[in-house]
Amino acid sequence: MQEKRHLGSFEVAMDAIQHGTDKVVKSFTYFDSRDDFFRETAYTVHRNFDEIIPAGDPCCLYFDVEHYSLSQFHADGSTSD
Repeated sequence: MQEKRHLGSFEVAMDAIQHGTDKVVKSFTYFDSRDDFFRETAYTVHRNFDEIIPAGDPCCLYFDVEHYSLSQFHADGSTSD
C-alpha cells in the first residue's frame, strides 16, 4: 500500500466486519488528503479511524482525554444550580 500512496497522503486503520464470520477486523486504506478523508467519511455511521504514523516521521503529540462530571440537567430537563 505504501508504494501506491501519493506524497502527502496518509494511511488509516478502521474496524470492519468480516463477511461470513461477522468478526470485527482491522481494515487498512489511505487518503490522498485530509479534505478527501473528511469528504469520504463525514457521513459514515461508525467513525472510528486510527491514523498510522510511519516510523521516523515527525508528528505532534495529542491526547484524546475524556472528562466526566455530574450532569447540569435534572431528569425533567430543567437546569441544576
